[in-house]
Amino acid sequence: MFENQYNYNVGSINDQPNNSYSNSTFLTEDEYENDIYSFSVEENSNLNLSVNNISEGDDADLELYQDNNNNGELDENDSLIDGSYNLHNADDSIDNINLEPGNYFARVSLFEGSDDGQLNYDFNLSANSDTPEEDNNLGELSGDESREGFVSETEQSDVYQFSLGLNSGVDITLEGLSNDADLYLYQDNNNNGQIEGTDEIVNMSINLGSSDEFIATDLSGDYLLEVAQYSGETSYEVNFDQYEIAYA
Repeated sequence: MFENQYNYNVGSINDQPNNSYSNSTFLTEDEYENDIYSFSVEENSNLNLSVNNISEGDDADLELYQDNNNNGELDENDSLIDGSYNLHNADDSIDNINLEPGNYFARVSLFEGSDDGQLNYDFNLSANSDTPEEDNNLGELSGDESREGFVSETEQSDVYQFSLGLNSGVDITLEGLSNDADLYLYQDNNNNGQIEGTDEIVNMSINLGSSDEFIATDLSGDYLLEVAQYSGETSYEVNFDQYEIAYA
């Protein structure tokens, strides 16, 4: 699919969730033209990829593929999942994308520039499990709950699991931010405690900067709440204010 490629085998991102590389891609007829990073996912995970510190005058692109035939080589049988194609010397990133267990590739390539026949850049790959930690499983809400946490470039999301009974609702507030973080509420339809894709999102709050975020729901069921880093690093407090619904 892509000629003159050089493959870096990252291994399992669940075993080593934060990876960083400073690399050069040589763009001549005698050298390789694409850097391919192959990696595996052992459990449902939220993945973040970025290419930054791109050499002056160069424009790089970033793409994410699934290794459909599991042969460890990016070819015509593999499917493109997402890409980042920012213009000029701007960084590229693929943020907070959910991946199921399997084998994948990240491709770094030159779009234009490189009068010297070389592209220099830093590549970062990080992953967080989208399964809540034990302390983040709130069970069926019967009163108010509060949790504190921290998100950053290397720990980009925290997930909280809870359920609502009949005639019950909850107001959720994210506050105490020093940088930008967002809230995403998922309906956990199969009650497996895992985020399985954006089609499960039922509400979100994505205010700019360090403004508080707010989500509310009064429908019974099982839920996952994701606190997701958008820029910078920040501590936070997330409050679940449960209430009963009175019907006349």
